[in-house]
Amino acid sequence: MIVATVESHELKAVPIEKLVTELFGQIDQINTQAAQNNLRIDQLEAKVEQQKLEITHWKQQANYYKALHQRAAERNQKLQEKIDELEARIKQLNSRMFGKKTEKSAKKNKSNQLVDPGAKTDKKPKRKRGSQKGSKGHGRVDHSHLDAVSEFIDIPEDQATCPDCGAPFKYRPNNN
Repeated sequence: MIVATVESHELKAVPIEKLVTELFGQIDQINTQAAQNNLRIDQLEAKVEQQKLEITHWKQQANYYKALHQRAAERNQKLQEKIDELEARIKQLNSRMFGKKTEKSAKKNKSNQLVDPGAKTDKKPKRKRGSQKGSKGHGRVDHSHLDAVSEFIDIPEDQATCPDCGAPFKYRPNNN
């Protein structure tokens, strides 16, 4: 069978077997390209699945570290509260230990009476601690009623030296 084709307005007679052979050749090329494309698609799908698994892994890691960070932040907050509490306790104990003592401080008026700030009080100013100017003081204590005992000790010549400089002792007959 002969088929006519149109090429630049000319009709040619081409045998059908040749056309079928060309078509089968083109079909084989298309099938080869399709197989290559299918192989490439399979490779890309495998790569997408691998990347999905990696994304899932990294999301899990991110959630793990978020939870870890949250626990650490909560722990830090609790520790900061404990530090603040302990600092307040230290401040309280220091004020108890080193602050003004209630026994030595002047008693405060705890009454609910209103005091006129212009009114004069009959209180004398408190004196400072220690000896006051103009006071006589105690003086020396008289020990004349006690018996005086004089004791003389002889030191050998080889031991009669100063322990610091090594100079010999000098004899003083009236040693009172």
